Amino acid sequence: MISAFLLWSGHRRCALDALELFTFRRTRDFDIEDGLESLAEEVGSTRKQNQGVEGPSQIRYVHYLEAILYSRIEPTALQEMFLREISFSVGEVQSQKPWYLSCQICCMRSVVFDSFVHKNSAYFVGGVAGERFLIPVNVITYGDVQISFFLHNQGTNIEHRELAFFITFNTSFYFGSEGITFKKNCIDMLKKDTQNKNSDSTFEVLLGVSYSSSCFGHMETLDKFRKLFECRGFAVSCSKGTEVISEGSENHKLYLILDGAVEGVVIGQENIASEAHRHPFGLSSPSSKESLYIPIVGIAGKNSVFGCSQFLNRGTSMTYRVRTEKFQAAAIDMDIDSIDKNESKGSHFDSSKLMVANSSGILKSWSFSELVLLFVGLSLHLAIKLAFIKNEGFRLSAQREFDHCDSLDDVELLRLNILKQFVLPITEKVLFSAKCFFKSDSNPNKRIRLIALKKHIVLDPEVFGPTVSASSEIINFTEIHNVDLKRGINQSTLILSFNNQNTKKGIQERKIYEIGFQNHEKSVHAYEFLCYMHRSGKRYMKYMQESPLKNSAVQDVIHNCAIIHTLETNEALCEVTTTNSAFIVRSGSLMIFRECQAWREINEGGSVGEVDFVQGTVTGQLSAKAQCDTTVYELKSKDVLRFLALNSFLEVRFWKCFCQYMELQILMHQEYHYPGSWCLPNGPEGKNWRQNSNQDRTECQPLTQINLSSD
Repeated sequence: MISAFLLWSGHRRCALDALELFTFRRTRDFDIEDGLESLAEEVGSTRKQNQGVEGPSQIRYVHYLEAILYSRIEPTALQEMFLREISFSVGEVQSQKPWYLSCQICCMRSVVFDSFVHKNSAYFVGGVAGERFLIPVNVITYGDVQISFFLHNQGTNIEHRELAFFITFNTSFYFGSEGITFKKNCIDMLKKDTQNKNSDSTFEVLLGVSYSSSCFGHMETLDKFRKLFECRGFAVSCSKGTEVISEGSENHKLYLILDGAVEGVVIGQENIASEAHRHPFGLSSPSSKESLYIPIVGIAGKNSVFGCSQFLNRGTSMTYRVRTEKFQAAAIDMDIDSIDKNESKGSHFDSSKLMVANSSGILKSWSFSELVLLFVGLSLHLAIKLAFIKNEGFRLSAQREFDHCDSLDDVELLRLNILKQFVLPITEKVLFSAKCFFKSDSNPNKRIRLIALKKHIVLDPEVFGPTVSASSEIINFTEIHNVDLKRGINQSTLILSFNNQNTKKGIQERKIYEIGFQNHEKSVHAYEFLCYMHRSGKRYMKYMQESPLKNSAVQDVIHNCAIIHTLETNEALCEVTTTNSAFIVRSGSLMIFRECQAWREINEGGSVGEVDFVQGTVTGQLSAKAQCDTTVYELKSKDVLRFLALNSFLEVRFWKCFCQYMELQILMHQEYHYPGSWCLPNGPEGKNWRQNSNQDRTECQPLTQINLSSD
């Protein structure tokens, strides 16, 4: 990072000089004969070596920065590269001591290929020295790519594999190449094998790649998708700092970036929920508006698409502003709801075109093939974005915030204990914790601890410590019916009403609890957090009730193609791990696990496996288990495509609905991990929140600070 900054700031003119200066300053007794090398060339040498940048991938990225500065390579561009195969020569070491090897490929930290999942065993690397060993891959890679190689003690055990070496690179810097070679000293971890115990000195990894759109179906689809934008869209040109999409605007256009980049920013305001300022690494906005810090949560470059939420679902969007000096894009203006209006003509009408309105109501003629290409191509873009945002959410869930270092350990221990005790998703965070008095119809006044998570409320009778009682009551944010402050003399009490499922009677019951605090200020804190959870729960339920998967086009595909799985409580759905199918929960609930940790809960109307379904990949990263008696639809990719090929109109509507659902998932994950005033709805309600900086607290206006006190 320091070497890169030396280069970026102009202190050094090339990558080699920047790396050399870093090595010189880092090493007390710099030896000019060693240069940049931090490892002894002589085997068994005890001489102290220069301390420079050791990681080959780190060195590679400093040179990438040099290429950005002098060769005008766009690092933010979405540059797809088809990876056909990975090969290397069997050396003397492997001929004497064979490897059981598997490899995993990640793009932007999201897994796109795992050889063990495809082969169900590790590869045997041995035999005659000099033979070429090949691993077929055939996947599209993009952006930052990491290929990790694992060694297995046994050829069929994925749980006990050990990372042997890895390679990290970016696809934008090899455009036009047919093969990329990484020698041993350019491979992380293997570079340190100076005594050649693990591999020969001549060991190298060769990647067979192609940038041609004709080599793989999805790359050809993306290429045609971009040409469609240039043909049917209109040009957009902006200068740096221009807001292409403003927060709360009703811009229903879809943009494809042709040159330059935009950045997505979260603009928090003081009158918005305290959670709106709570980002993965802590508070993003100080109390003073003059020093308002606007965090950038995403950058989109050439070949990327943005504006999907408003285009597909007429939803809200964060602000997208131009990041580069020059910016050019193509935009499509379409009222996609008008597509379904053609359904009145019947599913099989004799027409090769549809009349589709734009946002002004003007009808334009689109062919079925154009609309299918638009939505299939868009689904591939959304799959990349959805995989990234889900992966970032999982990664950030393990990050600790910097704002509350004094009570950090206790809060984290409390969170982990709650997750383990109630099998909740790892993305849950503790927002508020306080001791209080609890009263209900069936319970006398007693002391408890109220713990507010992002999606659950825990009423803990143990009150103290970083653990919660197994007898604690837990309330999902979708069950909250109302939150109110008790009026009258005792204003330090709030009323919480929620819907509870009575398993014995099989009906829902309304429960009302009185929760009292030591003072009015504490009760207001709790009131505002619970109000925020109540609004979030209602928004989530609205998303699920209006799920595009309930559209008649999707239901038609389900009726003709779906395989029905009936699961009992705690029964695993193995197909989630082993196939590239999409799974839609008809009834019940699924808990999705990742790396043996509970990650997401999928309820009725939700789905899992969308990314693999669209990309046609089997990553094997997820597993699923029924939380209760559950029925699930499985849609196999090949069966769905075969059925849709018979009906062009149904194909258009299905992919439109699938794109809408994927974008809805992206929106929900962004709201959860990057909240801000942009999460407020469009229309009069959202505009009122944004314009009025002094909302009355009786309208559930939360505070701008977060209280994690356990007092």
